[in-house]
Amino acid sequence: MVKRMRLILLCLLLFVPIWANAAATASLDQHIANFGESVLLTITTEGGTDDDPDFSPLNQSFEILNQSHSSNYSIINGSFSRSKQWLLTLMPKHVGVLEIPAISFGNMQTKPLTLRVLDAKALGQSRSSNDIFLEVTPSSHEVYVQAQLLLTVKLFRAVNLSQAELTEPDIAHAVLKKLGDDKNYETVVDQRRFIVTQRQYAIFPQQDGQLNIPAIQFTGRIATGSSVFAQNGKTVRVSSEPLTIQVLSKPAAWDKTKTWLPASDLSLRELWADGQSTSYKVGEPLTRTIELRATGLTAAQLPTLFSTQDLDGFKQYPDTPVMSEQNDDTGIIGVRQEKVAMIPTRAGELTLPSISLQWWDTQNKEIKTMLIPARVIDVLPATNVPATTPPQTTAQPPMQQAPDATAAPENHVQADDMPKLTAAAENYGWKGAALLFALAWLVTLLFWWLSRQKRQTKKALQAQKTAKHAHLKTLQKSLETACKNNDAAQAKSLLPQWAAAFFHGDILSQSSNPLKGKSTALDTALESLDAYLYSNQDQQNWSGESLLQAIKAIKPHQTQQQEQTSSLKSLYP
Repeated sequence: MVKRMRLILLCLLLFVPIWANAAATASLDQHIANFGESVLLTITTEGGTDDDPDFSPLNQSFEILNQSHSSNYSIINGSFSRSKQWLLTLMPKHVGVLEIPAISFGNMQTKPLTLRVLDAKALGQSRSSNDIFLEVTPSSHEVYVQAQLLLTVKLFRAVNLSQAELTEPDIAHAVLKKLGDDKNYETVVDQRRFIVTQRQYAIFPQQDGQLNIPAIQFTGRIATGSSVFAQNGKTVRVSSEPLTIQVLSKPAAWDKTKTWLPASDLSLRELWADGQSTSYKVGEPLTRTIELRATGLTAAQLPTLFSTQDLDGFKQYPDTPVMSEQNDDTGIIGVRQEKVAMIPTRAGELTLPSISLQWWDTQNKEIKTMLIPARVIDVLPATNVPATTPPQTTAQPPMQQAPDATAAPENHVQADDMPKLTAAAENYGWKGAALLFALAWLVTLLFWWLSRQKRQTKKALQAQKTAKHAHLKTLQKSLETACKNNDAAQAKSLLPQWAAAFFHGDILSQSSNPLKGKSTALDTALESLDAYLYSNQDQQNWSGESLLQAIKAIKPHQTQQQEQTSSLKSLYP
C-alpha cells in the first residue's frame, strides 16, 4: 500500500512542471510580403495539452494552403517535457495590414500577429523586379462571332519551380482549343534573364457582345532552403489581368441562308485521281475530290461541298468526308475533303457543275467568293462485246415412238438418230466457244483495269512529289531573300515552315526547336537570330549571311536519316 502511494506521488510530482509551464507561442517567417507570396506561420506549445487548435479565424484574411504538426517528448535528469508544433502555409487574400488572430488550444491562446502585404504594381515596381510574372495577350480586342481569337499566355520566371500549375481559361459562351504543346525559351527583360513558358489558345466566341476572359492564375513553389519546408519550397501565386473582348455580329450584307465562314484565309481546289482526263466511257467510274482549307476555322465549321441533288447524266456515290485540323502560328487550319464516285450513264458531252463558296475575310472585312468553274467532259459509248450468232441446225424429224422398255438395249446408233446427235454436238461447241471468249474478255479487262490503276497511282504520287518540291523551292527562295535582305523577323517566321517542308513535317513534333543540333554553324546562327530578336540590349544590325550558309550546308541525306528516325520512333510511343 505504501509503495503504491509513493508511485502516485511520484507521478504527480513529475507532471506538475508540465501543467505549470504550459504555454503557446506563434511566429511568422516574415512580417512584410508581396501580394501573391505565401508566409509560414509556426505555432508551438510547451507543456501538456491534448486539445486541437482552432484555425478557423485565419480564413477571414488567409487561405490555408498546407498544414502539418509534430510532437516531441524528452526526459532530461528525470525531468519530463513535451512540446507540439504546427506549421501552416498561408496565402494572403488581399493587400494591406492583415491580422493573424489569437489561436486557442483549450485553456491556452497565442498572441495576435500582424502581416503587411504589399502590392508591387501600386508601388510602381517593374515586372522584372518580380521573380515570376504572367503576361496574357489577345491577338485582337475585337473579333467576329464564331471567328478565331488567339490568346497567348506567357509565364516569366527567374527561379526554379516545382509543382507548378497554370489554370485554364474558363470562358463562357465560347469554344476553347489549346494549340500544340507549351514552348520554352529564354529572354531578357530589363537586363534580367527569364525562362519563358508560352501557351497558346484559340477561342471561338459563340455570341456577339462582350466576351469576358477571367484572370489566369499560376501557383508554384520556390525552394528557399532556409525553413523546415525547404523540401517543398515557398508557395507563390500570380494572376493576370482579366480581359474584355468585343464580339462583332455578322455583317448586314451577309446572306443568312449561307453558312457563316469568318476566316483569315480560305482556299478551295479540285483534285482528280485520273490526272484530269478529258474523255471517259459510259459505265466507267471517275472520282472527283474537292478540298477546302480555312485558316481560323475548325473542321467542324466547314460546310458540305457537293450538292445532294441528282446530276444529269451521272450516278453519284459520295464517300464519307475526311476532316482534319492543323496548327501553325496563325492558329487552327480546318481541312475538309469530300470525294464522290461519278458513273456516266449516257454518251456525249456532260457538264460537271461549278462549286462556289462564299466566306467573310476577317482581315479585310469583306465578302469573298471561291469558285471552281464548271467542266465539260466527253463521254464515249461503252465498249460492247460483239454478238455471236449461234449456228443454224436442220429441222428435226418427228419424235420417234419410245422403244419398248422390255426390249434389249442396242449397242449401236440407229441411222435415223444421226441428225439429232449432230445438232447437239454443234450446240455444245458454240456454247463452249462463247464461254471461252467471255472468259478471255474478262481477263483482258482485269489486266487493263489493274494497269490503269497503277498508272493513276504513279501519276498521283509524282504530282504530289512535284507539288512538295515546288513548295519547298518557294519557301527556300523566300528564306534566302529574307536572309539576303537581313530581315530577321521574316527569317524567323519562315524557318518553321521551311523545316516542315524540308524534313517532311515529322521533325516538328520532336522538339520545340526543330533545327537545333543539325550543325554547329546552324546552332550559332539561330542563337544570333534569337539574341537579336528577343534581347532588349542594344544590338548591331543582324546579318543573315551566316544563317543562309548554314541552311545551304544541310545535305539531302540528312533529311532521309531524319525520316528513318521518325519512322522508328513511331513504333515506340
